[in-house]
Amino acid sequence: MVPCLLCLVWLGASALLVPCLFVLGVAGCVRFDGAVLVVLGVAGCVRFDGAVCKGAATLIPRRPPCCPAHRLNLVTACALIGLWTAANVVMLTNVWWAMRSGDSVEREIDEGAFGEDAYALAADLLAVASTGDAALEELWSRHGATVDLALHEAAWLVDDLSASEAEALHRRAADIARSMHPDEPHHPEVLDSIDSLGLSLYTANKLAEAEQLLRHAVAGREKVLGAEHPDTLSSLHQLACAVRDEGKLDEAEKMLRRVLVAQERLLGLDNPETLSTVTDLAWTLDDAGNLEEAEALYRRSLTGRERVLGPEHEDTLSTLNNLAIVLDNMGKLDEAQKMYRRSLAGKEKVLGPDHEETLTSLHNLAYVLRNSGKLAESARLYRRALAGRAKVLGDDNIDTLTSMHNLANVLDDQGKLEEAEKLYRCALTGKQAAQGADNEDTLITVNNLAYVLNERGKVAEAEKLYRRALAGRERTLGKDHDDTLSSLSMLADVLVAAGKLPEAEALLRCGVARYERAHGPDAEETASCIGALASVLRQRGKHDEAKKLEAHVSAAQE
Repeated sequence: MVPCLLCLVWLGASALLVPCLFVLGVAGCVRFDGAVLVVLGVAGCVRFDGAVCKGAATLIPRRPPCCPAHRLNLVTACALIGLWTAANVVMLTNVWWAMRSGDSVEREIDEGAFGEDAYALAADLLAVASTGDAALEELWSRHGATVDLALHEAAWLVDDLSASEAEALHRRAADIARSMHPDEPHHPEVLDSIDSLGLSLYTANKLAEAEQLLRHAVAGREKVLGAEHPDTLSSLHQLACAVRDEGKLDEAEKMLRRVLVAQERLLGLDNPETLSTVTDLAWTLDDAGNLEEAEALYRRSLTGRERVLGPEHEDTLSTLNNLAIVLDNMGKLDEAQKMYRRSLAGKEKVLGPDHEETLTSLHNLAYVLRNSGKLAESARLYRRALAGRAKVLGDDNIDTLTSMHNLANVLDDQGKLEEAEKLYRCALTGKQAAQGADNEDTLITVNNLAYVLNERGKVAEAEKLYRRALAGRERTLGKDHDDTLSSLSMLADVLVAAGKLPEAEALLRCGVARYERAHGPDAEETASCIGALASVLRQRGKHDEAKKLEAHVSAAQE
């Protein structure tokens, strides 16, 4: 506050020049005719007749009061003095506001207003933060962790902050906390600040850095607070989510089970935090392919949230959506549809038809309708999802491109190949730009576009794209991955259609070896590839070998 007070004193002193200049102007002692007066802010510099001086003017002999030049000088003096006064008023107001913001923060902290109106305190604290770290550190020296918490709240609560601005605030808070406790890395204030920064980075999908910070927070809180303190469990829960999203599913599952056991004992089965952990554990098990337990946990979470939060709460509706995904993956399509429809109706009512979460439920319902063979309704809902996501998220957003790709899938199923081709091409262009040419999702679109082109008789371009999909999947997924083997089989089909039988034979022999390695010699997928190879061998006149392979397929099918 001291710099602000000094600035206020200086501006007040400089403003005293205005009456002096006015008196001199009225007296006719200062020559303004043809001169330009420039106000240079706090420095108080005035330029007369091209000369720059500080608080000085060029004196000339007095003119008669009634002369025209004198009247012109008087009018000019009044106008310029008015501008000078307005500029000083603006500057004084800014200084007063900065001082008021700091005082407001202190009052709110002293009065305990943080818990009641965190948003207001966060907004006031942002005004103080804009003046530099010195002002924040001064507040910190008197109020400690409350200021740190408020600064983090500013990042979470103020709506017009961009993701990068919010992250920057979290980093400033963490840096200040460390500077205030340089020799205490496990000080509670430092750990609180690091935990908030880790959560911010997780939200921004900066998973590696988030994991590192959250591991530090967990270790520190276990040491200082204990393994089952609520803050320790909160950090461990968030760490589990970060490592899950990095693909470390076993570690994430162990962490979440540990958190859940402690929360059930300390908080109760229906506590919202306990139900949140149940939901994230179900999510992790779904990712790991443990669908039955995931379904059971989602049902438990749904029942608890409906009872505690209400059927139209956002968390309840999200659980409905996630349960529907598991049911779809388990082949329980009718129940999955019901869950999706409930989720969609609730989100349209609570969030609005164009909310991102509503559009996700719309997209997911369209997906399960396609799996159920309801292609017309699926296409209609995909068009709605695509239009909404393009409007809300933008044409190049990956969710928009996913809706576009899935709509093309349905149109292909309906035999609308021309429109499907156009959408696949558009989706491929966007995915390449957003994710890269060898991204797994991009390669799915490459493969599907090749399929439609082959159906439309564009064999040469289809062959080119299948080769690209196969090479990309071999690099990204490995030679024995199911998606890689699928591209291999499709490329072989195109080569046969193009009359390139020797290359098709060589490719299928390679495919048989890979299928046997991946699935076993008697697997259905292996038998299908062997049958395709036998067909090519017959076309090439190799009937004896073809007959042996066909006998092997028949024996495997029995």
